[in-house]
Amino acid sequence: MLDSIVYKNPLLRKKIEQLRDENLPSLSGSSRSITAGEGAVESVATIKVEAGDRHIAADKGIEALRSTGVTFLQRSGKLVRIAPIKAKTSEGEEFLIPGIVPVTPPILERALGNAATWQRYDGRSKKKRPY
Repeated sequence: MLDSIVYKNPLLRKKIEQLRDENLPSLSGSSRSITAGEGAVESVATIKVEAGDRHIAADKGIEALRSTGVTFLQRSGKLVRIAPIKAKTSEGEEFLIPGIVPVTPPILERALGNAATWQRYDGRSKKKRPY
């Protein structure tokens, strides 16, 4: 469907083709199963969350996201990302176009988890535990 539509803007066409080729569910309703850890980058940082210093952990989390190349943007004070959204041609065919969508908590948590290893002190075991 996408190939039959001619875009005059080559940058838009390239972005649409890139989004189409990424790990996205198809419009036909079938989706590709993703196993745990698939596509995750190896953690480059270990962030320790300590009592009273959550703001420091948050700053380190933002830095970890930047260092791994996660592209979240800010719009009207909210986190957003570029993602494919459904659109229809004048003939009613569905295709994907890049759109601005909000970053949901699960997406943010996954990105932060892939960007760094998070730890906190567990008072019961007296050890650092994954967070």
